[in-house]
Amino acid sequence: MRATHYLCLSAIALISVAPAVSAPPAPPLAALKGIAHGLWELREKGDAVPPQKICVRDPMLLMQLRHGTAVCSRFVVDNQAKRGTVYYTCPGAGHGQSTIRVESAKLFQLDSQGIADQSPFDYSYEGRQVGACS
Repeated sequence: MRATHYLCLSAIALISVAPAVSAPPAPPLAALKGIAHGLWELREKGDAVPPQKICVRDPMLLMQLRHGTAVCSRFVVDNQAKRGTVYYTCPGAGHGQSTIRVESAKLFQLDSQGIADQSPFDYSYEGRQVGACS
């Protein structure tokens, strides 16, 4: 199991909480319009650890998953109907680049890499919607 997996878990937990501060507006990411809101399971590809469950209320936070609800500026690099890439910077917290490929409203692939807590991270997740948030 990679050390970055443990680092990601705290960021994943933050997504289920409504953000206290809004991130600066970014251009709409067309691919995220295809993501259903609700309870999702994220399974790290190539890892035997059980999937983590998160509540997705704002799909754009998936693009900065490792940085949770940190206030980050975002730059949309690729903006297609089923695929999108965002580069983001979070002053004092790091930066990253994430690419999402939406297969359906209930299934996506997410790849992200960057720097958080002064350490590099690199992960790939498959997300499946499993219901509504409680």
